[in-house]
Amino acid sequence: MDCLPRDTEWCELKRGRDFLQWRDSVDRIVTNPPWNQIRVFLRHSFKIAEHVAFLMTINHAWTTARLRDAREAGFGIQEIIFVETPHSFPRSGFQLGMVVYARGHRGSITLHELPGRW
Repeated sequence: MDCLPRDTEWCELKRGRDFLQWRDSVDRIVTNPPWNQIRVFLRHSFKIAEHVAFLMTINHAWTTARLRDAREAGFGIQEIIFVETPHSFPRSGFQLGMVVYARGHRGSITLHELPGRW
């Protein structure tokens, strides 16, 4: 974690820092959560952050339960950035993207595509 700015906190279960045990408030959370635990990670993120950005397949953002969780926590999807799936990621047929939630956001969703092979 030497490449992070000094005021950046981080969690990595393999290095003994469990994100789900983090309790301090933060401005932003940026992560590639375990996809089988996205709802748990989102709900926890909504408790401790003002902005949440998850790298995940876009379809993960659209379930009724996750949309309700975001709304009940006072969050809305602010932006989606399409990302080309890295070769090391499993192929699912679903579009990968960075889904950005913001506390208090109730407007439209901005959609971006990163340059690359499509």
